[in-house]
Amino acid sequence: MSETVLTPETFALRELLAARRDEFQVLLDRYGATNPKLFGSVTRGTASAGSDIEIFVEMYPAGEPPDASIRSAQGDARAIRLR
Repeated sequence: MSETVLTPETFALRELLAARRDEFQVLLDRYGATNPKLFGSVTRGTASAGSDIEIFVEMYPAGEPPDASIRSAQGDARAIRLR
């Protein structure tokens, strides 16, 4: 099995995530999101110039329905300028 060589874009996006960690934590706390998991090209090490950062989070305890706060959280996440 061959080893993946991380792209320069992967390094840059990972550094960006590390630098903006506190802002991301504020969003997690504001919306009660937990257990963030990075996935996609940044995780695989294959990010390119057009790559985005994909993060999965758990938003609601079992049995609790989602509401309009998801739309608000998406807007807030977009407000953190990544580039």
